[in-house]
Amino acid sequence: MAGEYRFSFGPWNIHTGDDPFGPSVRDEIAFGTKLKVYKKLGFDGVQFHDDDAVPDMNGYYFFSSSIICWHRTKNVKSLFLNGT
Repeated sequence: MAGEYRFSFGPWNIHTGDDPFGPSVRDEIAFGTKLKVYKKLGFDGVQFHDDDAVPDMNGYYFFSSSIICWHRTKNVKSLFLNGT
């Protein structure tokens, strides 16, 4: 709709604060906690890199990777929608 904005967020936007110029400045926040914060703040969506939804996905064999990815992404969806 014209004039109506929707916002999304990425898990990397809430991080430990470390960068090439210095070390971490805060503790790591659990992935599920980040999703709860986004939902509470009213964001319409969450952006993901492939490894946000399926950590270590490159370590899986090709045959099993699609099954593992499907289950892991289903879990992330549940975290976002239900907070569980």
